[in-house]
Amino acid sequence: MIISDTHNYQFGTADERHGNFRLPTPKVDVLLHCGDLTMTGGISTYKGVLNMPGSIDAELKLVIAGNHDLSLDGPFWRKKLCDDDRPEDHAEHADAVALMTGPLAKEAGVTYLEEGLNTFTLKNGAKFTIYTSPYQPEFCGWAFPYERDEDR
Repeated sequence: MIISDTHNYQFGTADERHGNFRLPTPKVDVLLHCGDLTMTGGISTYKGVLNMPGSIDAELKLVIAGNHDLSLDGPFWRKKLCDDDRPEDHAEHADAVALMTGPLAKEAGVTYLEEGLNTFTLKNGAKFTIYTSPYQPEFCGWAFPYERDEDR
């Protein structure tokens, strides 16, 4: 199952933007969430949205950040949104990544992927390699940008 752009969506809420995406979802081997788990990031938001992929019956649940998951992009966060006078701002990126890779994510069965090649083997012996990247051509000042003439 491949999903993206769920933007803070929680099963059981009256969010009409997500149409028929509701529980129970079909049982799948792999869930791949391809970005924009949140609208603008934030530690409390990441904590809440981990429940959504955690509720899907999948052996393997992979999550890639997207341009709306602002604090998961360290350079973007530090350059654009970090307030030098707020110590908690300086910790936000590290805290966000720790949350997405820590006990809460493990409890939800979520594996957070950063840019690179990742190989997985399912219980049935199926093996696959996937290249993941949150980066995209610069778009309206959102996170994980690269210049359109830059070769990524």
